[in-house]
Formats: sequence, structure tokens, C-alpha cells
Amino acid sequence: MYRALVQSAPDLLGSIAGVNTRLYRQLLDQQRPDVELAMIRRAYDLAAALYSASYQANGRPMTAHVVSVASALTLIGMPSHIVAGALVHNVYVNGDFGDGLHRATTPARRRRVIQAVGSEVEGLIERFSQWRLTDRLPLTADDIAAMSQLDRMILTIDLADVLDKYVDMNLLYAQDSEWISDFVDAHEAALIQLAHRLDQPVLAHALALAFEQVRSNPIPDTLVSKPGSRYARQIVPSSWVVRPSIRWTQRIKGTPPWRFARRLIRGA
Repeated sequence: MYRALVQSAPDLLGSIAGVNTRLYRQLLDQQRPDVELAMIRRAYDLAAALYSASYQANGRPMTAHVVSVASALTLIGMPSHIVAGALVHNVYVNGDFGDGLHRATTPARRRRVIQAVGSEVEGLIERFSQWRLTDRLPLTADDIAAMSQLDRMILTIDLADVLDKYVDMNLLYAQDSEWISDFVDAHEAALIQLAHRLDQPVLAHALALAFEQVRSNPIPDTLVSKPGSRYARQIVPSSWVVRPSIRWTQRIKGTPPWRFARRLIRGA
């Protein structure tokens, strides 16, 4: 654990980073060693690659979301492998590995993550993808006491993930946000109590404050995203177009299929 950079819920909510460079400044303020900083930087670079075209339903870049989660954990002094894990915490569910799969943990995916951030962080996020709060509440004090330190930290990542959806009233800018707001409305007290049981009182108070801010601050409809993007969406640059290579077109010129296609085009 590292020295916490905040001592109150308002300080936590007001200090959460949305960009990687501000996160790095927070890490430097805690004087984390270079080897840990390098691991966190590699985790961010992996997230940037896997979320290069990904946006949340409210139009916010997915990289801003994972940086925010990692920053919240940094501010309360969590270990560096947890901060790194936060940056890639859900890539097995919604990261773009180029394999066309969704919600998959394949050997090829795991190898890529291990190569980037190491087996400790990869094992953490592999477990995270199968062990979410939405499937685990309610949790009793006895449940928490019986958990391993790793599982307690995974729960803390998940609580920071929930917090990020409420920081700056993020979920209000997405029209289809009932999937998270209904969950929080049904389990608000349990989520706050869980943070206390994990010995994170500042996080607990921040959750309570953020939930209240969302309830009491409606936003105009003109700023709300259009329906249809419940979780996330991809925006592919217009310049990205697959074109046949010159070498490939030269290879098929003069072949029977090429001559047949030319006759069809010319109406022969």
C-alpha cells in the first residue's frame, strides 16, 4: 500500500484523473519505484491499443474510464499491480483483440496480456472477469473475512468501477443506463457497507456522495446520448479502409477469373 493522496470523499471525487498523464503525476507524487511505474505504463499502452476505437455509451472514451478507475485506486493508496490491473480490468469482456470475440478469455489473449503486464496482473483481471459485484451481492462480514487479499482487492477495483460511472454524473449522459442505475438503486447500502468492510472509508463516503449527486442533479436531454448504445460502441476512423494490396492485384491479373470479370464489366 502507498500513502493516500486524499483524506475525504470530496477530495477523492475532485482529484480523479481522466487522462493518463495526470495519473502518472499522482503515481510520481507517491514516489513509486520505476519498475512499478513501467508496469503501469505498459498496462495503459495495452488499454490504449485494445480500446483504440471504443467509447462508452455516453460518448466518453473507454481509456478515460479505465484511467479514472486506476486513479481512484491510486488516490487511496492501492498497490501498483492493482492500479495496473484497473487499467485493463475488463479487456477480456470488451477489449478489441482483433479476433472478433466478445466476452472471451482465450490462450492467445492471455499470452498478449501476460507479455504486456506480467502474469500477476493477468491473473488478477482473469479472475475479475469472472467475479463481479453484480453476481456477488449481498456479501456479509463473514464472507469478507474469509476472502483472500486478492479477492478483497478485486472487490475494491469493482467498487472504483462503480464510482467512476457516477463521478461527474457520467451515467446521466447515456440514455440506456438503467443496467447500472437499477443495480445501484437496489444495492446502494450494500455497496457503501462493502467499502467500509474493505477498510476503505473514503471510498465508501465517495460512493454515497456520488450517488446523491446523480439523484439531485438532472441534466438537459440535449446532452444525453441517443438510445441504442447500452454499454459501449466503436467509432472507426473514416480513413481506415481495407484496400487490396498492389502486389495482390498484380498476382491475379491475366488469370482466367480476371479475364472473365473484365468481360462481365464490359458487357461482353
